[in-house]
Amino acid sequence: MPKLTPKQNYMRLFSGEIPEYIPRYNYFTPGDQNPANLQVMPMPKRDPNAAPFGKDGFVNMFGVKYVTSASTGYAGLPEPGNFILKDIRDWKKVIKTPDISDVSESAWEDMAKKDMERMKLNREMTALALGPGGGVFQDLMSFMGFTEGLCAMAEEPDEVKELFDYLTDYYAEICKKGIRYYKPDFIQMADDNASKLQPFISLATFKDELLPFYDKVMAPAREAGIPGQMHDCGRCEEFMDDYYAIGIRAWDPAQTTNDLDAFKKKWGRKFAFLGGWDWNPPESYPEVDEEWVRQTVRDCIDRYAPGGGFGWSAGVVAADGDTAGMTVNKWLQDEVVKYGENFYA
Repeated sequence: MPKLTPKQNYMRLFSGEIPEYIPRYNYFTPGDQNPANLQVMPMPKRDPNAAPFGKDGFVNMFGVKYVTSASTGYAGLPEPGNFILKDIRDWKKVIKTPDISDVSESAWEDMAKKDMERMKLNREMTALALGPGGGVFQDLMSFMGFTEGLCAMAEEPDEVKELFDYLTDYYAEICKKGIRYYKPDFIQMADDNASKLQPFISLATFKDELLPFYDKVMAPAREAGIPGQMHDCGRCEEFMDDYYAIGIRAWDPAQTTNDLDAFKKKWGRKFAFLGGWDWNPPESYPEVDEEWVRQTVRDCIDRYAPGGGFGWSAGVVAADGDTAGMTVNKWLQDEVVKYGENFYA
């Protein structure tokens, strides 16, 4: 029987120790009765006009409308063609973060207490990830769309950086207060700034227009000695040196369009990654062979887990009602537990 709790085992990814068994990032394990980690995103002032998440979509705190569809399992994305910022030079008139300067200490304490009660979090078993926000690339694209957003980054970099500085004033304060009142085990950053084949921007633009603001949000965590985990989809491996420099010690979902063998060779256990498995359904889908699915899990673990520095973060994003996808996910998670339990024994 394992001696380490899921939390203790997961936190070894950040400390550079070899886990006792394969850690699992719980983004892809809904309904897990013994999760290694859960994420909280403090919202000290909720916009009364913002619509909550649901199958019919939602409106976020900036007023961006998100739409969903059954084909994507009701994952949301900004409504196409309905962008709130037409000209980056007008951002001061359009983009407003909540003013939290008058939120009292007691209000923060009360919010943290209620969030913990809602999550029913066992801090002995489960690591708490604090999500302060800070995905400024995705913010800009949601405000303007990719065409205008990328043009703004190329043509009006000073305006973009001024907007990002404004946004990260808010996110950094959320991080600072969140650390004080929630006492997280790690910080969960997220910004999808790459496509499947390559980043949306050059490395030079990344260093100039994105990295300083990720750094700003992570600063309170570094001061408190709390490690970070970065969610960044697509082929973004060239950003990893800079992520490490600002305190990121784990990367998800680390997709296979990146050279993960080279990453593993370079970083070892200093910088962990969670991923390495991609869903390539057979031509017969939705008919899928169970043993074939389970073997892909074993192959992934055998390739990337030796020596530590690896965790599982993978699953099928299935359409609503796609029972085959749900079944595949069950096989995946079951095999990770069975095969991964004694992998380091």
